[in-house]
Amino acid sequence: MLSQSFTKKPFFNQQVADIFYSAGSGILANQRYLQRTFLHRQSGNLERMLGGRNFNVITSSGRVQLIINYISTIRFLDLKKTAMGKKKRNYVQIYNKVLYGFLYGRTYPALQYGLWENIRENYTGKLEAGLNSKV
Repeated sequence: MLSQSFTKKPFFNQQVADIFYSAGSGILANQRYLQRTFLHRQSGNLERMLGGRNFNVITSSGRVQLIINYISTIRFLDLKKTAMGKKKRNYVQIYNKVLYGFLYGRTYPALQYGLWENIRENYTGKLEAGLNSKV
């Protein structure tokens, strides 16, 4: 018989939280690399923000959330032109390309494959044992 601990949400929430934790650290590491390589700013706010662990994985009420704290100016670094309409010299896609590319290219497949693999590992043996047992 399958245990109820395998069919409840906290069982899957822990796996999703682990995947989100690796995604958050990977996103910030990738953005930190782009900032150090291509964006040399004077103030250092972006470097300080990307240098620390500025993300939280929150598991509450059956939901898992990845929250990354950014400074608001990082969104404007993705724009190709300035407010006056001139093209930027140092244009690097540090926010949207990294964020969505990492989420859809790595995190979503990891969630999809990881949960299916976990279901196969935990349920297959128990189901086969249940079907093979004599009543």
